[in-house]
Amino acid sequence: MNWTRVFPVFSIAYVISYVPIMFYNWPVFTYVPKTKAFAWGFLQPPAAQAPGMYYFGWLLTAGIVAGVVAAVAATLPEKLIERLVPVTWIAALAMLGVELFILREWFV
Repeated sequence: MNWTRVFPVFSIAYVISYVPIMFYNWPVFTYVPKTKAFAWGFLQPPAAQAPGMYYFGWLLTAGIVAGVVAAVAATLPEKLIERLVPVTWIAALAMLGVELFILREWFV
């Protein structure tokens, strides 16, 4: 197995998977800073406890998805990966545009 071909696949899969994970709010865990509590999955804490932090859960979820995709890609023929990586960069850049569109309220 050539690790140098797995890293680009992981990076691209991470970007592509992060956008729907963030949009549909699929964190592996939620952290509530005021109570210093962790909860598995999505947790909507009561208003008195302040909002929960989902960002780190989204990062971990995207990392798990990208890790699985990279592990599968490591088993594929090298020639196929060489063809797919340039094409998937287009999808990754498109996901960046989608992410900016979703977060446009933060920038305006």
